[in-house]
Amino acid sequence: MKKMKLFPKIFLFTFTMMLLISIIAHLLIFLIAPAQNVLVTNILVTNAGASTLSEVDMPRLITQTMLKTFPISILCCAAISALFSYFFSRGITTPILSLSKSANQMLKLEPDAKAIVSSKDEIGALATDINNLYQSLLLTIRNLELEKEKVSLAEKEKIDFLRTASHELKTPVTELNATLENMILGIGEYRDYETYLPKCKEITEQLGDMIRDILNASRLQTQGNNEPCS
Repeated sequence: MKKMKLFPKIFLFTFTMMLLISIIAHLLIFLIAPAQNVLVTNILVTNAGASTLSEVDMPRLITQTMLKTFPISILCCAAISALFSYFFSRGITTPILSLSKSANQMLKLEPDAKAIVSSKDEIGALATDINNLYQSLLLTIRNLELEKEKVSLAEKEKIDFLRTASHELKTPVTELNATLENMILGIGEYRDYETYLPKCKEITEQLGDMIRDILNASRLQTQGNNEPCS
């Protein structure tokens, strides 16, 4: 079942209430009108000098007059009620429709979206709160985007750093591996353990220093990336 929109709903409710009040008022006037048979005597003097008496039943005359004027009166009240209901409904629904339109723009994250309501009542306060909330949302989104860019840059720097570190470690590791392999196989001068064992130890110390420098640099880089984004 299709839901009725706000404007026709408010219009029909207001129009029905005002029309009902008008009908009740007419019925009360009709019922409260004098019901006693009061006779009004009029003396009519003619040109010939003769006089006649006429009696008028005023309650009946009033009732007949009211019955004749009721349709016109009710139609006028209905027209006034419809006109008032229209402007009343427009006054309520116009700012609400404006808020709905602004909310749809905010849903698309349009940077210039703004709820414009000139009234200073509760709807105006609601529009101000919506604008403040939307600006806070945009600021949060911008901060998240900056943080995302910062994380992406940090990941790229980390990858570049690991590539450089692995390249620097590759040379001494290859040299140490070749020296130890030649010593194990007893090839040529590598049989002289007293000469090449200290050299292997020197290479391992060099590797230790390089690893320590890499860890320190990585720690400093991590601390820098964890700083809050301004």
